[in-house]
Amino acid sequence: TQGLDFIAMKSGDVNNEASPENMDSVTFLLTSVGAPVVTQDYSVAVRTADFNAMIAAQYSIGWNANLLSFNNVSDFHPDLEMDNSNFSFIRVQEGKLPWVWFESDPLSLADSTVLFRINFTVSGQVGNEIDLCFTEDPTTFYFEGNNQELAGRFTKLQTEIMMTSEVAMLVFWSSSW
Repeated sequence: TQGLDFIAMKSGDVNNEASPENMDSVTFLLTSVGAPVVTQDYSVAVRTADFNAMIAAQYSIGWNANLLSFNNVSDFHPDLEMDNSNFSFIRVQEGKLPWVWFESDPLSLADSTVLFRINFTVSGQVGNEIDLCFTEDPTTFYFEGNNQELAGRFTKLQTEIMMTSEVAMLVFWSSSW
C-alpha cells in the first residue's frame, strides 16, 4: 500500500509512566444512617473527600438488586448543578447506576460532603448481607481536577438486614414510652 498517509495520536499517559501511586486522588464513600429494615425505605449517601478543583467525575454504583429495589436519587449538592440527567437509570433493575458529572469551572467541596443520595426499598430478608460498591460496570472510572487526571479511591458499604418492619415498629414503640 503506497501513497497512504497515517497519523496516530495518543493522549493521556503517552510515556506509560502514570500509576495510581504517583497520581493525586479523589475519594468517594458510601454511607447510611440506620440499619436496613425489610420492606422499608433505605437511603445511602454518596460522599467525597479531596474533591479539590474538580472538573469531571464518572463511575457506577452497584448493588444486589434482589436485596435492594431502586427508588430514586435525591439531595443533589447545589454546587454540582446536577439533576437526574447526570444518571442513567436503564440498568437499575440489575443493580447498576452510572453517574457522570462535569463542570467548566473547577469546583472544590469540603471533605464528607454529600454529593447525592440513592434511595431504595429493602427487598431482602433478615440476615442478608447488603453490599454497595463503586464499579466500572458499565461506566469506567474517570476523574479530572486541576487539568490532570486523578486516581479514584473508594470505600464500599456493607451491612446486614437486621429486622423486619414489625420488629422495628415494636422497638420504636417501646422506646417512646
